[in-house]
Amino acid sequence: MSLSAENALWQLSVGRAGQRDLNLIGSFSVTRIASHCMSTNEPDANGERGVILMTASIAAFEGQIGQVAYTAAKAGIAGMTSTMARDLGSLGIRVMTIVPSLFHTGLTKGIPAQMEEASPRTPPSRSAWGGPTSTRAWRSRSSRIRC
Repeated sequence: MSLSAENALWQLSVGRAGQRDLNLIGSFSVTRIASHCMSTNEPDANGERGVILMTASIAAFEGQIGQVAYTAAKAGIAGMTSTMARDLGSLGIRVMTIVPSLFHTGLTKGIPAQMEEASPRTPPSRSAWGGPTSTRAWRSRSSRIRC
């Protein structure tokens, strides 16, 4: 492997530590603080004190070229969900992670239509990217942390 190819791989994997810090370490830090806060809540009639809902990405399982750091971070979020759910379940705190596919956001609004049309459909039955209306019903039922 040439030195320039080695450097390029380094930049794609380790050199983008900000992606890891924001997506993985940030998610862990927020859940650590929120779970402590939730553990002080009075349990409801079902013994629950709160719910932690994290967001991973389809990239956790199907990363694309140039997304090594992002894919690793999102896979880390997906991976810590089960263990965190087991650890916090005895306190009455549920932990879940959603794994959305391609989604319209402020960051993706500048993507040319040709690129959007050429993007893989994951799951294959999905005919278009998700958008604000995809989550509207879910958001209207969500509640705030009670601590």
